[in-house]
Amino acid sequence: MTRRFILPLLAATLTLAACEQPADPSSLDTLDEKVAYIVGHDLGMALHNQMEQLDEQNVELDNDLIVAAVRNGLNGDTLLFSQSEVDSLMRAFQDTLVARQSLANLRESEAFLAETATLDSVQATDSGLLYKVLAEGEGDSPQLGDTVVVNYRGTLPDSTEFDSSFNRGQPQRFVVGNLVPGWNEALQLMKPGAEYELYIPSDLAYGEQAPPAIGPNRALVFQLQLLDVMPGPEPGTE
Repeated sequence: MTRRFILPLLAATLTLAACEQPADPSSLDTLDEKVAYIVGHDLGMALHNQMEQLDEQNVELDNDLIVAAVRNGLNGDTLLFSQSEVDSLMRAFQDTLVARQSLANLRESEAFLAETATLDSVQATDSGLLYKVLAEGEGDSPQLGDTVVVNYRGTLPDSTEFDSSFNRGQPQRFVVGNLVPGWNEALQLMKPGAEYELYIPSDLAYGEQAPPAIGPNRALVFQLQLLDVMPGPEPGTE
């Protein structure tokens, strides 16, 4: 969950007040009462959906406190914390969420790699990179500084795809050495025409600095085809 969604939800939880029982829909007679109920229900469902996202990160917040704080806000009551305190608390909470997700991803990735390492035809390097040869190539392997032309598909351990040159219909050019360590290492094992499946530990991928589509400390899986090797960097790619 991004901070954009967390802040509107959690700012309401920082004030405490008494919580009343909800209205009985069967007792709503006037148009104003029914509209008020609809507005309140929509607000409740929005909060419910955001709470479910927090639940997925093993975060449990007091629903009664949230409702009480919303009621305080509707009454125009003053928040118990200054704005600077709210900002500080929310930053601390966001950091906690990131740390929890990072640890969960790391444990999931370690379990995935441990299981993958036991599969037939999966090989391991000293760095911890796992790979399976789908097709061998011919010729010279690329070296650091060479330009390579590749097709690839990247997925998370749960098979969620996050990038694919196959889908774009256009091979990509890269300079070996300018890529994540797992790719740099794997490409130097391959020959033109080879196709490998890579299982890359997070420390050989993006680690904690991964883009949002991947998330911190995630192992990555790549189907990688090496189409061509050109000695030295292509002009403009250094």
